[in-house]
Amino acid sequence: MLNINDNTARFLIFNGDLIDTSVDESNNENSNIQLPLDGDNVYDVLRLSKGKVMFLEQHYAKLEMSAKAAGINMIISFNAFMEYCTVLSEVNGEKYCNIKAIFANDIGEIGVPDFVMYICKDEYPESIQYKKGVRCGILEIERPNPNAKTLRKEFSETISSYKKDKNVFEVLLKNNEGILTEGSSSNLFFVEYGQVVTAPSQYVLEGVTRKQIIDICTLNAIPIDFRGVTEKEAYNMDCAFLSGTSVKILPISEIKGKVYDFSSNEILQKIIKEFDAIMKNNK
Repeated sequence: MLNINDNTARFLIFNGDLIDTSVDESNNENSNIQLPLDGDNVYDVLRLSKGKVMFLEQHYAKLEMSAKAAGINMIISFNAFMEYCTVLSEVNGEKYCNIKAIFANDIGEIGVPDFVMYICKDEYPESIQYKKGVRCGILEIERPNPNAKTLRKEFSETISSYKKDKNVFEVLLKNNEGILTEGSSSNLFFVEYGQVVTAPSQYVLEGVTRKQIIDICTLNAIPIDFRGVTEKEAYNMDCAFLSGTSVKILPISEIKGKVYDFSSNEILQKIIKEFDAIMKNNK
C-alpha cells in the first residue's frame, strides 16, 4: 500500500476516476490516504499558477523519461494528463498550488499501470530567503537511479531528520566519488570565474528548471561547465544556488559553514532575471 500524507485537497484522481477523499471520515488533510500501490513508482511535482501548470510539456517529458528509466509503461497521453491537471484545479478550487503525479508498476483493475494525481503540500521559500539565501548541509547519500524520480520512504526520512538536526533548508547529496551532485529535492549549480558549473546529467535527476537555466546560459553566452564538484572545491566557488519547481532559483548563503556572497554576482543575478521573465511569460 502507498501512504499519501501530503494531500491537501478534497479530490484526487486515481486511475482516471475522480475520488472524493472526504467520503472516508478518517481522511483529512492531516491524515494518510492509502492506495493499493506496491510496485516500483515514479513521480513528479508540477506548479500551478493562475490555474495553469508551468512548463507542462517539459514535466510530462520528464515523467516519460523517469518511467522509462524505471521500467514503467506510462500510457497516459499528454492531452489526458493536461486534462487531469485542469480538472483537479477546478474541482478543488485551487489556482496556486503544487500537483503531484505518480505512476506505479502495479497492474490495476483496468489492466494498466496505476496512476494517481493530487494537490500536494508545497514548500515555497519565503521572500526573505530569496534575498538572504538559504543554508545547506551535505550528506553522503545518492539515488540508486539518478534519472528516475521515485518515492523512497527511507530516503525521505533520512533527509527530513538531517534537515531538522542541522537546521538547514536543503541537503546536498555527495556520491561515493565525493562529488556534490544535487539537492535532495533540487538541482545544484555553482558559479566560478565567470562560468556556471553543474554536475553532468548522468549524476542527477534533470529537473525542468535546470533545463531552463541551461537554456538561459546558452542564449546569453554564459559559459557552462558540466563537471563534478567536490566538497572541497565547493568551498572555493564564487557562489552557489538551487533550482526546482518549488524553489525556482534560490541562492545558497552557506554550505557547512562556508558563507557565499551572491548578491553582487552578475551571472547569478542575470540568470534569476531571465528566469523570472520566462515564468512571467509562461503564465
